[in-house]
Amino acid sequence: MNFINDLKKAKDLQNQRLFEEAKNIYEKIILTDKENFDATIGLAIINYSTNKISNSIELLTKLIKIYPEKIESYLNLSNILISQNKYKETIDLLLKAHEIE
Repeated sequence: MNFINDLKKAKDLQNQRLFEEAKNIYEKIILTDKENFDATIGLAIINYSTNKISNSIELLTKLIKIYPEKIESYLNLSNILISQNKYKETIDLLLKAHEIE
């Protein structure tokens, strides 16, 4: 299934800080496509932006397992870990991301 229009709309809403509306679209996509990278990373970023840190970490960790070649998940997760003062874990993630490049 193609979710290009839905993803664009959700991203636009997210950029306007209309997180609940964007979250609803991302969740609708994920119901249909449980491993949709763009919807899941969008939802992870919204969770982080709304202080649902553990949810964000869980989603990004899931993405790294499913899509180990996608550097974006590593970078977003490392930013969250830095904000949590988890520097050793951050270094490990960034080294993995560097290997992918």
